[in-house]
Amino acid sequence: MKEIIQEAEFKDILARVSATFLPRELTLLLFLFVAVSLRLIGFLSFFKHLNSIILIVAIYIISAFVFRLLVKKQTSAAGISNLYLAYDLLVELTLITLIVYLTGGVEWIGVIFLFFPVVYASIVLPRKRALLVCALTGTYYTLLTVLSYFEIIPFYSYWNLGINLYQDSNYVITNILLATAAFYCIGIAANLFTDLFKKRTLELGKIRWELEEERATLEVKVKARTKELENLTEELEGKVKERTKKLEEKMEELEKFNKLAVGRELKMVELKEEVEKLKKER
Repeated sequence: MKEIIQEAEFKDILARVSATFLPRELTLLLFLFVAVSLRLIGFLSFFKHLNSIILIVAIYIISAFVFRLLVKKQTSAAGISNLYLAYDLLVELTLITLIVYLTGGVEWIGVIFLFFPVVYASIVLPRKRALLVCALTGTYYTLLTVLSYFEIIPFYSYWNLGINLYQDSNYVITNILLATAAFYCIGIAANLFTDLFKKRTLELGKIRWELEEERATLEVKVKARTKELENLTEELEGKVKERTKKLEEKMEELEKFNKLAVGRELKMVELKEEVEKLKKER
């Protein structure tokens, strides 16, 4: 049963990870298309950093394809989980944070891009690891916001509002708290739904194991019954052969007796004829 459950867990996490490939890649390509389009019409000022954004998205797409290949080489659920966590923390969050930074940071809705790794991780990973991703996502965003607030890194404005919201402490603190809370809420919700599906998958795996056990038991019973019938058939065939042999022996005895009886009768007839013949001669 343990092997069947492990196989069910492996297939389950592989299916969930595979389901994230296409949405991730399509999201990146769509974002790149929109960015290029808006840059060409000169609508958004922050796309003066378009070359940097294109480079980051290109690296992101390449890393996604490499990640896809590495996932296919895994042979266990734990292997896929470890690989996904490493990719999410070391590659995905870093690249998305850079995209958020180049597209307005705390003053723009670019933070929504950070929800993607949170949702994907909550779908794929166990709850503790999913919460770890949520925590580190909040940390990445907080670090980006704080570095911009203290002007340790340059801030790239999205709208020219005439005020620097990224240096407004109330705005920054509120934004960090709301974003972090949203990361956790969405991550937990996605993970709860995933747990329900995983539980169902494991139940199906257990039912499969029970069916396999029942089938194996039935096969043993069928083989035993078949063997019993074969033995019974052989025994009956032996009895039939034995009785047939006895009948043949009796038939042979009857034939011998019949030949003797007929020969005796013929001899008696011959003797009677001789007696009659002798009487007539006298």
